[in-house]
Amino acid sequence: MAIRSRFDAQVGILFTTADGLLSFAVIQEHLDEETRSDEIAHPEIFDATQARTDLTAEEVRALVKRLVEMSHNRRFGPTAVICTNEVVCGMASMLGILSDIADGPQVQAFRTFDEGLNWLIRVKPR
Repeated sequence: MAIRSRFDAQVGILFTTADGLLSFAVIQEHLDEETRSDEIAHPEIFDATQARTDLTAEEVRALVKRLVEMSHNRRFGPTAVICTNEVVCGMASMLGILSDIADGPQVQAFRTFDEGLNWLIRVKPR
């Protein structure tokens, strides 16, 4: 599994690409890296079109808990997850819904890059 990120200062968006297995541990490592590099506050396009996942509902709830805690300590930019794999899209949608209910960071799943980018441009950060 590889997750690569590049911040584009001109547009103010963090572009992230994931391929392979998006496991709970890999996502935790990604959040750690974004925190260390101080990129967590930027709006993010997370391209997971080449990824699959083995996340469980319990792990999604644990991720939401972490995201909510992180957002209390620092600004957390909205994240548009671009996905084509049904399980990845389902888990990303669950993450977004549960985060919204808990007043956590904004996360939304999309099928196309354009849909995700349009949402990211329009969404008002909390």
